[in-house]
Amino acid sequence: MQIKFIQYLIILTLIPNISAIAQNWQPMNQGLDSTVYSLEFNNGLVYAGGMFSSSVASFDGVNWNAIGSGSNGHVRALTFYNNQLIAAGLFDTISGNPANNIASWNGSSWDSLASGLDGIIYCLLSDTTNNLLYASGDFNNSGTTTANMIAVWNGTNWQPLGTGMDYNVNALVIYNNELYAGGDFDNAGGSAAFHIAKWDGTNWSAVGSGSNLQVNALKVFQGELYVAGKFTNIGGVAGKRIAKWDGSNWSLVGSGFNNEVFALEIFKNNLYAAGSFSTNNTDSIGNIAKWDGLIWDKVSNDKMNNVVFSLAASNTTFYSGGSFTFASATQVNRVAQTDIILSTQKLKLKGAKLSVYPNPSNSTVHIESDKILKTVNLFNIYGSLIFTKNINSSYYKMDLSSQPPGVYIINVDGIAYKIQK
Repeated sequence: MQIKFIQYLIILTLIPNISAIAQNWQPMNQGLDSTVYSLEFNNGLVYAGGMFSSSVASFDGVNWNAIGSGSNGHVRALTFYNNQLIAAGLFDTISGNPANNIASWNGSSWDSLASGLDGIIYCLLSDTTNNLLYASGDFNNSGTTTANMIAVWNGTNWQPLGTGMDYNVNALVIYNNELYAGGDFDNAGGSAAFHIAKWDGTNWSAVGSGSNLQVNALKVFQGELYVAGKFTNIGGVAGKRIAKWDGSNWSLVGSGFNNEVFALEIFKNNLYAAGSFSTNNTDSIGNIAKWDGLIWDKVSNDKMNNVVFSLAASNTTFYSGGSFTFASATQVNRVAQTDIILSTQKLKLKGAKLSVYPNPSNSTVHIESDKILKTVNLFNIYGSLIFTKNINSSYYKMDLSSQPPGVYIINVDGIAYKIQK
């Protein structure tokens, strides 16, 4: 065994160092002074909306710049419509100008969108194909026009979508040319629709049998609709806070989470979730997680100390916002950034049909293959065999929690991997 181990060490010294370096969440200058509810990336800038002093601000990679002088409430949602920044939330003035819970930035001042809406707005969606702006939340009217929980702006006026919903709408997305809405409602368009419904341009209809608790986030990823929130059952599937809809059926997305999900985002063709959760029902992963097609895994060894409400991404950088002030020991003040060359990056040796990750790892190493694996061995850097196990499975989770920090060699069916804890 000792001779074999030495052979593996020689092989490892001859191949490039492919170990991924765990990237930390980095501050964005000094951050912001209160909760961030919304992030939006556009034309090289990151925009934030929330409860902080200016309500809306932009980050140019170096500094934060206030957009106006703040509202008399707070901003919950941001989007761009007709090349203008739209901010919505709970306020009736912004930068001193009257605006009922929604306003547009013309480059120098905030303007109202007609009569606005008479309650809090949680979500904005810009439909660039049809040049429409959707708003949803907990409201009932725009001026004298009834619009229950959801309305559409055509550039001039707010209009209802049927009779709307009976309670708040938190999330909107277009999927298969239909508008999907998620929230805390039980009724859409006068018919039963539990927490999720779709609009075909004329009528609202239920999406399967709906969920048992509220929906907070909707995202289309790889041709399917991902739905996340507070629920533990959706469409008869025991989806713990997250599930997916293929247009006809609901299915699970891993084992889900132990607490609420508030945001979904796509970065470099990977799906991410964020919220108030701390585990994926198996491991401690913090409150931001990445879906690798099999499991939800942590994004970094750095974990936020409070809720993450929003995610955004550019081509190169991933952003998070919320009520957190620290990422592990790093002070970040409610916004943070990373390039996600992550501890969750899978490692593959040339010719090997298996992956070993994360690397470095805090306590758990996942071993995956497209075929049945027989045996796994763990050595320390001095060549001592720590343990061996017959796994007879295509997936194995190795627990390193009892091992001290250091470099280890994992050998799986004759293939050696160097990993750091």
